[in-house]
Amino acid sequence: MEAFIGLTSDDWFDYHIDKKHDKVVFWTNRLIHLQNDSKFLFLCGIGQKDRYISGYGVVEEVRTCTVNDLWNKFGNLCGADSIEELAIKISGATTNKLIGKDDKISYYFIANFKPFTNWIYTSSIEGEGKNQKEVFADVIRFPKMERNGKRISEEAADEIIKQGLFKKGEFL
Repeated sequence: MEAFIGLTSDDWFDYHIDKKHDKVVFWTNRLIHLQNDSKFLFLCGIGQKDRYISGYGVVEEVRTCTVNDLWNKFGNLCGADSIEELAIKISGATTNKLIGKDDKISYYFIANFKPFTNWIYTSSIEGEGKNQKEVFADVIRFPKMERNGKRISEEAADEIIKQGLFKKGEFL
Protein backbone atom coordinates (compact mmCIF):
# COMPACT_ATOMS: atom_id res chain seq x y z
CA MET A 1 0.00 0.00 0.00
CA GLU A 2 1.26 3.49 -0.78
CA ALA A 3 1.50 6.33 1.70
CA PHE A 4 1.06 10.06 1.10
CA ILE A 5 2.72 13.30 2.16
CA GLY A 6 0.29 16.22 2.27
CA LEU A 7 1.38 19.86 2.44
CA THR A 8 -0.13 21.94 5.20
CA SER A 9 0.53 25.13 7.09
CA ASP A 10 2.23 25.31 10.46
CA ASP A 11 -0.90 27.11 11.68
CA TRP A 12 -3.22 24.21 10.71
CA PHE A 13 -0.89 21.61 12.25
CA ASP A 14 -0.32 23.58 15.48
CA TYR A 15 -4.07 24.16 15.83
CA HIS A 16 -4.64 20.40 16.11
CA ILE A 17 -1.76 19.95 18.54
CA ASP A 18 -3.13 22.74 20.76
CA LYS A 19 -6.60 21.15 20.71
CA LYS A 20 -5.09 17.70 21.42
CA HIS A 21 -6.99 16.18 18.51
CA ASP A 22 -6.37 12.53 17.71
CA LYS A 23 -8.47 12.82 14.53
CA VAL A 24 -8.20 15.60 11.95
CA VAL A 25 -9.70 16.66 8.64
CA PHE A 26 -7.18 17.53 5.93
CA TRP A 27 -9.03 19.49 3.25
CA THR A 28 -7.84 20.12 -0.30
CA ASN A 29 -9.09 21.29 -3.67
CA ARG A 30 -6.97 18.64 -5.43
CA LEU A 31 -8.07 15.24 -4.18
CA ILE A 32 -5.72 12.34 -4.74
CA HIS A 33 -7.54 9.09 -4.14
CA LEU A 34 -6.04 7.09 -1.30
CA GLN A 35 -7.12 3.79 0.16
CA ASN A 36 -8.50 3.67 3.67
CA ASP A 37 -5.72 2.74 6.13
CA SER A 38 -3.08 4.53 4.02
CA LYS A 39 -0.50 6.36 6.09
CA PHE A 40 -0.72 10.15 5.68
CA LEU A 41 2.29 12.29 6.62
CA PHE A 42 2.12 16.06 7.15
CA LEU A 43 4.69 18.33 5.50
CA CYS A 44 4.91 21.78 7.12
CA GLY A 45 7.11 24.78 6.46
CA ILE A 46 5.41 25.98 3.28
CA GLY A 47 7.38 28.95 1.96
CA GLN A 48 10.37 28.16 4.17
CA LYS A 49 13.81 27.22 2.92
CA ASP A 50 13.64 23.76 4.49
CA ARG A 51 10.31 22.00 4.94
CA TYR A 52 9.74 19.28 7.51
CA ILE A 53 7.50 16.29 8.09
CA SER A 54 5.89 16.93 11.45
CA GLY A 55 3.56 14.00 12.07
CA TYR A 56 1.26 11.41 10.58
CA GLY A 57 -2.08 9.64 10.79
CA VAL A 58 -4.12 6.99 9.01
CA VAL A 59 -6.73 7.74 6.33
CA GLU A 60 -10.23 6.64 7.34
CA GLU A 61 -12.34 8.44 4.76
CA VAL A 62 -11.85 10.27 1.45
CA ARG A 63 -14.74 12.39 0.16
CA THR A 64 -15.93 15.61 -1.44
CA CYS A 65 -18.74 17.74 0.00
CA THR A 66 -19.71 21.36 0.55
CA VAL A 67 -17.84 23.48 3.07
CA ASN A 68 -21.07 23.67 5.07
CA ASP A 69 -21.48 19.88 5.17
CA LEU A 70 -17.81 19.45 6.08
CA TRP A 71 -18.18 21.86 9.03
CA ASN A 72 -21.46 20.29 10.18
CA LYS A 73 -19.92 16.82 10.14
CA PHE A 74 -16.50 17.55 11.69
CA GLY A 75 -16.51 21.02 13.28
CA ASN A 76 -13.14 22.12 14.62
CA LEU A 77 -11.46 18.89 13.46
CA CYS A 78 -11.17 20.88 10.20
CA GLY A 79 -8.66 23.23 11.85
CA ALA A 80 -10.86 26.26 12.53
CA ASP A 81 -13.15 27.53 15.30
CA SER A 82 -16.04 28.56 13.01
CA ILE A 83 -17.34 27.86 9.53
CA GLU A 84 -16.48 31.45 8.57
CA GLU A 85 -12.87 30.96 9.67
CA LEU A 86 -12.75 27.63 7.83
CA ALA A 87 -13.97 29.25 4.58
CA ILE A 88 -11.29 31.94 4.88
CA LYS A 89 -8.56 29.36 5.52
CA ILE A 90 -9.68 27.23 2.58
CA SER A 91 -9.78 30.33 0.36
CA GLY A 92 -6.24 31.32 1.31
CA ALA A 93 -4.82 27.84 0.88
CA THR A 94 -6.54 26.66 -2.27
CA THR A 95 -7.66 29.51 -4.53
CA ASN A 96 -7.46 33.22 -5.15
CA LYS A 97 -11.20 33.67 -4.63
CA LEU A 98 -13.35 33.63 -1.53
CA ILE A 99 -14.85 30.20 -0.90
CA GLY A 100 -18.50 30.08 0.14
CA LYS A 101 -20.33 27.64 2.39
CA ASP A 102 -21.94 25.95 -0.63
CA ASP A 103 -18.69 25.48 -2.56
CA LYS A 104 -17.28 21.95 -2.85
CA ILE A 105 -14.12 20.86 -1.05
CA SER A 106 -12.43 17.47 -0.86
CA TYR A 107 -11.08 16.03 2.35
CA TYR A 108 -9.28 13.17 4.05
CA PHE A 109 -10.56 12.18 7.48
CA ILE A 110 -7.45 11.05 9.33
CA ALA A 111 -7.41 9.02 12.54
CA ASN A 112 -4.53 8.34 14.94
CA PHE A 113 -3.10 11.83 14.39
CA LYS A 114 0.35 11.88 15.98
CA PRO A 115 2.81 14.77 15.96
CA PHE A 116 6.45 13.73 15.76
CA THR A 117 8.88 14.11 18.63
CA ASN A 118 11.52 14.94 15.98
CA TRP A 119 10.62 16.85 12.85
CA ILE A 120 12.08 15.23 9.77
CA TYR A 121 13.56 17.90 7.50
CA THR A 122 13.35 16.94 3.83
CA SER A 123 16.94 18.07 3.30
CA SER A 124 18.26 15.61 5.89
CA ILE A 125 16.20 12.44 5.46
CA GLU A 126 18.31 9.38 6.05
CA GLY A 127 17.51 5.69 5.95
CA GLU A 128 19.20 2.60 7.22
CA GLY A 129 20.83 -0.08 5.10
CA LYS A 130 22.04 -0.34 1.56
CA ASN A 131 18.84 0.81 -0.13
CA GLN A 132 18.34 4.09 1.77
CA LYS A 133 18.71 6.11 -1.43
CA GLU A 134 15.96 4.04 -3.06
CA VAL A 135 13.69 4.30 -0.01
CA PHE A 136 13.87 8.09 0.22
CA ALA A 137 14.56 9.09 -3.39
CA ASP A 138 11.03 10.38 -3.99
CA VAL A 139 10.84 12.20 -0.67
CA ILE A 140 14.18 13.94 -1.09
CA ARG A 141 13.19 15.12 -4.57
CA PHE A 142 9.94 16.64 -3.29
CA PRO A 143 9.61 19.72 -5.52
CA LYS A 144 9.60 23.04 -3.67
CA MET A 145 6.47 24.19 -5.47
CA GLU A 146 4.60 20.86 -5.23
CA ARG A 147 1.07 21.75 -4.09
CA ASN A 148 -0.82 18.46 -4.45
CA GLY A 149 1.24 16.40 -2.06
CA LYS A 150 3.09 13.27 -3.05
CA ARG A 151 2.67 9.52 -2.95
CA ILE A 152 5.56 7.63 -1.37
CA SER A 153 6.21 3.98 -0.65
CA GLU A 154 4.92 2.49 2.58
CA GLU A 155 8.52 1.49 3.33
CA ALA A 156 9.64 5.13 3.16
CA ALA A 157 6.67 6.23 5.30
CA ASP A 158 7.46 3.61 7.94
CA GLU A 159 11.10 4.72 8.12
CA ILE A 160 10.12 8.40 8.40
CA ILE A 161 7.59 7.57 11.13
CA LYS A 162 10.19 5.54 13.03
CA GLN A 163 12.64 8.48 12.91
CA GLY A 164 9.94 11.01 13.75
CA LEU A 165 8.74 9.17 16.85
CA PHE A 166 12.27 8.41 18.08
CA LYS A 167 12.91 9.86 21.52
CA LYS A 168 16.32 11.08 22.59
CA GLY A 169 18.09 8.39 24.57
CA GLU A 170 16.26 5.51 22.86
CA PHE A 171 17.81 3.18 20.32
CA LEU A 172 16.33 2.83 16.85
